[in-house]
Amino acid sequence: MPWIEAEFGMSQSAAVKFMNVARAYGDKFVNFTNLDVSALYELAAPKTPPVPDCGAG
Repeated sequence: MPWIEAEFGMSQSAAVKFMNVARAYGDKFVNFTNLDVSALYELAAPKTPPVPDCGAG
């Protein structure tokens, strides 16, 4: 989608990866500031099992 590149300066595939991260971890209190963005992409990939809810938060 051209507007993704125009508004955010990223490709559609990068935007999809960010949306996968948000879907997978958007409701969790997790500190991702020390992780590289590629690690987030891998964690949110469809093949990665979900993170168990440890009851913290």
